[in-house]
Amino acid sequence: PDSAVWMNDLKSKNPECIHTQTVNAQSLYEACQDKQFHLTAYSGSALEAEYFGLQNIIVGAKGRKAYDAEISEQRYAYVEHAEELLAVLNHPFKSVPTQFPTTETIRETCTELFKR
Repeated sequence: PDSAVWMNDLKSKNPECIHTQTVNAQSLYEACQDKQFHLTAYSGSALEAEYFGLQNIIVGAKGRKAYDAEISEQRYAYVEHAEELLAVLNHPFKSVPTQFPTTETIRETCTELFKR
């Protein structure tokens, strides 16, 4: 909601590239299937996007603060200007999807923690 005006302006200039309405109606799994990039200010959906192998592009001071480690490690791109956004879109980071713990590993960890 904080970025609605900006996103609508961006969509009006690039209607074939911005899919806010479609994506908001899909599950994250569906939304990530045919995409290459995920643009957000500071949404937790960046974690899912990374899991599915999308290039996260972070904008804004809140996003810079929230994802400072990921930006420093060059897992996520941070942009402030149109030229920086174009550079990332034209030359995305070469990355592989992050390997998150399996459900079984999470279950085992939780079980061990609750035994204490």
